[in-house]
Formats: sequence, structure tokens, C-alpha cells
Amino acid sequence: MYATLTVARYPRWLFPFALLSVVWMRLPLWLDKRNRLVKLMGSGRNGRFDIIPDLRQWALMVFREEPFPSSVLSDQARTVERSLYGNAIDGWWRRLGCEVCTILLQVQGGHGTWDGKVLTTKETVLPTDAQPMAVLTRATIRWKRLWVFWTQLPAVSHRFSETPGLILSLGIGEVPLTRQATFSIWRSESDMKAFAYQSPEHRDVIARTRRERWYSEDMFLRFQVLGIVGSIRGENPWPLAGTLP
Repeated sequence: MYATLTVARYPRWLFPFALLSVVWMRLPLWLDKRNRLVKLMGSGRNGRFDIIPDLRQWALMVFREEPFPSSVLSDQARTVERSLYGNAIDGWWRRLGCEVCTILLQVQGGHGTWDGKVLTTKETVLPTDAQPMAVLTRATIRWKRLWVFWTQLPAVSHRFSETPGLILSLGIGEVPLTRQATFSIWRSESDMKAFAYQSPEHRDVIARTRRERWYSEDMFLRFQVLGIVGSIRGENPWPLAGTLP
């Protein structure tokens, strides 16, 4: 399974066009038969995991069965979005002067479902510890658990942002408050596991989510990062190079 995550940041006074894009982009993405799952999502404040939305920054995540064609992997800069999503979507971002960053991913393993769909394969490829990796965690939060979920967030988020080995983290979501996800890139699997299993705040929250059944659906996916083009807030987070490898 392969995936793309594209983050588009709109100019300050054009955020109404960002809201409009969530509506009209669904049709061409739905008509593209290569796409198994498409998610158009908002972002938390400053692109982080936050209860306050960032109306300028929006995310598009697409899952596909087929590997990326060689033309995508060899494209430079903004032509990647045109190859992946077509002229209409790429042209929209260009005409509005959006800052765009696209991350190309290959699913390596995980568990859970998203809208009832399993996005992992039977065969998993474990990364070498020197290889950057990405992680996506998402959940549908039960209404009766919303208060406890969001009150526990600050302590975990503060520790998360200061974790050694964290290259990038993005807070994204399909529905405000209830359907939330975190995407992160790490320098190695050991860095990711150090946070997941050694942070007392994170361990406590994970234990409570299971014991108290905070989520009606959740998913964890691990990815190999195939490359990143573009920038987020003026920076390309790819740790090895500025363009696709």
C-alpha cells in the first residue's frame, strides 16, 4: 500500500478558498480509480495538534494499491502534485499561491481501520534503524470521552514536541474535535519507540484509551518515507535531501 500526504498552506486572506477546496476536490479525487481512500482534512493551530483550527493550512491524504510510477518519483517540485492529483487540483493551488508540500510514503505495517478499511498488507518491511520513518495515528473519539481526551492533550503534546529524533509533526483531522490524527516523521524507529514507550505521559494516555474505551475506531500505520517535495512554512523537512531521492 502506498500513500501521499499533501499539505497546502493558503495565503492569509484566501482561507475561504481553502474551505471551498474541501468541497469541490472530492469529485476529481473520487473519480480517480487509483485511489482506495481519500481524506481531505484541516489542521490544528500552526499546523500542530490543537483544538483551535488553522484555517490557512489543509491536508490531503490518499491511499493507493499501486506503486508510484517512475514519472512521479523523477518529477521535480510542483509537477509532482499534477502527476498525482491532476491539472485541476494542482492548478488551484498554483493560482492561489499556496505553499505546498507532498510526502510520498509506503505502508510498512500497522493495525486498525479507517472508515472500516484495512490499509496494511500481510507483508511488512521493517526499516533499518538509520532510516527515517513516518507514523500516522488516527482515531474517532467517542462523544462522551471528548472532554477527557482534550484535557489530557497538553501534557502529551508538550513532551512530544521536545522529543529527540522528531523531524516533523502535523495535527490533522476530518471533523473538528472528534476525528483526529497525528502524522510524524522520525529519524529512526528507535527514536519513535523511545517516545512511545518511555514517555510517562504518553504511556498513561495510551493505557487509559484502552481501559476507558475512548475511541470507536482507531488506526496506527508505519511508513517508509520515499521522499518529500515542497515546503511547510518555508522549510523542507526531508532529512536527507531537498528533493525526491
